[in-house]
Amino acid sequence: MLINFFRFVVKMFDNFTILAVPCLGSVCTGAVEGWTGNISEDMKKLTFNGIPITEENLGFIGSLSTLGCVFACIPSAYLSNWVGRKVAIMLLIIPLVLGWLLIIFAQELWMLALGRFLCGLTDGAFFALLPMYVSEIAEKDIRGCLTGYFDLFLTVGILSAFTVSNFLNMHQYTIVMGCFPLIFAFLFSFQPETPVFLVMKRREKEAYRSLRLLRKGSRDVANEMEGIKLIISQDYNKKYSLLKEIQEKSVRKAILICFPLMFLQQAGGINTVTYYTSSIFAATEVGLNEKVSTLIIGIVSVFSTFLTTLLVDKLGRRVLLIASNLGSSIAVGTLALFFTLQTKQLVEESIIDTLRFLPLISVSLFSLAFSLGNGTIPWLLISELFPPEIKSLAAGCGATINLITGFLLCRYYFNLTNAIGSAITFYIFSTMNLVTAIFVYYAVPETRGKSFAELQTQLKNDH
Repeated sequence: MLINFFRFVVKMFDNFTILAVPCLGSVCTGAVEGWTGNISEDMKKLTFNGIPITEENLGFIGSLSTLGCVFACIPSAYLSNWVGRKVAIMLLIIPLVLGWLLIIFAQELWMLALGRFLCGLTDGAFFALLPMYVSEIAEKDIRGCLTGYFDLFLTVGILSAFTVSNFLNMHQYTIVMGCFPLIFAFLFSFQPETPVFLVMKRREKEAYRSLRLLRKGSRDVANEMEGIKLIISQDYNKKYSLLKEIQEKSVRKAILICFPLMFLQQAGGINTVTYYTSSIFAATEVGLNEKVSTLIIGIVSVFSTFLTTLLVDKLGRRVLLIASNLGSSIAVGTLALFFTLQTKQLVEESIIDTLRFLPLISVSLFSLAFSLGNGTIPWLLISELFPPEIKSLAAGCGATINLITGFLLCRYYFNLTNAIGSAITFYIFSTMNLVTAIFVYYAVPETRGKSFAELQTQLKNDH
């Protein structure tokens, strides 16, 4: 057993450089998501490049990257089938660079808005393409442990944004964030195209050279190449009908499980906390250092996401999802309770002062609980429950539901808090997390350790 583990570690190290570079794309995505997190309050108090930012404008700017994601998820998958995984990713770095340039040199609000939207286009494409790229170049016995790595590097990107913003002014900080995609583009240009795509296009000699480069001359290259050719030939020979697939009971059950989870993941309020962290701490009015508090949240997110990659195959999906949502519900509910005590003046000021660290603890626990299951597992379930023929379409549809929900919440978060108050807003988020836990308990099957055939049989037989 120890020898097998040692071989696994050596194999991971051999593959590290090739597998780590695509994950840097997730760091770029996290930088976009985290850009407003630590400067949202500064943008309202000051200006950005001389542009006055109102609370209404901030909600608009913060949410536009999510809207950009919506428009990119499904088209990017088709683009990758046309020009290749590597070329598609390289092409889609262009709108990310243009987006950051527009933000850096913005003189009008529309330039900020368009820049955020363009950055979101690349984010949405990266959500779809980077996991596909890695799954097609990684060796099969280390592919499973990479499931949560994109979420992990996403949180690293968010943490990077939160950290850099503590030491630089808003404009300098934005320039640093804009350098991330340039570094990624340079490093990714040395990556090979995936053997799977090359075989699909009947470019078998190039596929063989790519595989030899990826496996560093391993003797198993010929056998692996034959396996890829067999899978591709089976896909070409299989008659596929979308309507017929949807009529299958197992597919309908997968839709009723995964798509509500995509909605509920965002309905719990995670994106509003990520995008407007410093504004939330400012609203507590207890004198916490907003930037330091936001940085702590970023560190907690990275730690808990890393922990998830270790636990997801040991504790199971259901246990982690239920625990994650119950923890999120309690954490957000505690924050809502603090807002209630503060705004309704139900307790003396001295008690509020004693509880001044409660918002930081609550948001930290929310970030921890969310990352322990709800951040990764709904996406994992789509890959496990849907048949290969419609998996990419299902992932695109699920991402669209998820991102539209996130966009609406981020866009109207400040409108909501102004209309009904921060306390009721976070009580709603707490309730949605509780609803998700109940939904998982009654509707979501355990998928750990089960083959695709076993899961399809279970879905067909469940009532």
